[in-house]
Amino acid sequence: MLDSYALANVSGEAYVAGVSGGNFYRIIRSYAAGSISSTNIDPSGIAAYDDGDATVTNSYWDMNTTGVASKSMGGTPLTTMEMKDSANFQNYDFESIWDI
Repeated sequence: MLDSYALANVSGEAYVAGVSGGNFYRIIRSYAAGSISSTNIDPSGIAAYDDGDATVTNSYWDMNTTGVASKSMGGTPLTTMEMKDSANFQNYDFESIWDI
């Protein structure tokens, strides 16, 4: 996944995450800001599972709105205030792709 985001609320039984429940490749420049909940396994901010070769680069989740403070297979948790500051998003193109 490249240059993606998720704002929807997600819930499930296991391997629930803001961007990808299972990451088998790469997640690059992505963020999640919707509520994340799971009934059996703690939810994750960006990815809940990776196959060992997967990577997460320059990706973030809002720990206030998602309800996930620190768990993820890659990515960085930010507060809602930090999510509103483009300086916290490394390698994002705010001139032609992204907007805050």
